[in-house]
Amino acid sequence: MVDDDSARPAGPQRIRLRRKKGWRKPDGAVLVTRPGPWGNPFDVREMGREPAITEHRRWLFEQPDLVERVRDELAGHDLCCWCDPDQLCHADTLIEVANSRPGSLPEERAGEKA
Repeated sequence: MVDDDSARPAGPQRIRLRRKKGWRKPDGAVLVTRPGPWGNPFDVREMGREPAITEHRRWLFEQPDLVERVRDELAGHDLCCWCDPDQLCHADTLIEVANSRPGSLPEERAGEKA
C-alpha cells in the first residue's frame, strides 16, 4: 500500500480503509467490506485469517455466475477493506479474479496471498 501516487504500482490494488481525519476513499474504489455484497461471508475472527480467505476463494470459484459478476463490476477498480496490507485478504482474490481473462480462473492457491 502506498500513499504517494507517483510510487503507486500499476493496476488495481487493495487500499486499506482508514478512520483518520481527512482520509477519503479514492474515487472509483469499491468497498469490499462486510456486510456489503463483496464482503467475505467467512468470518476471520471465527475461523482464523487463512481458513477464512481459503474458504472465500473456494466458495467464489464454485460459482461461475458470481465470478463473472466480479469481473463485470470490479475489473479495473481498486478495492477497499480494513485488512493490513501485509495480511491475507479476500480482496486480493477479488482483484485477481476481477482482472483475469473471461473463461479462466486464477490458480487456486489455498492460504496464499494473491
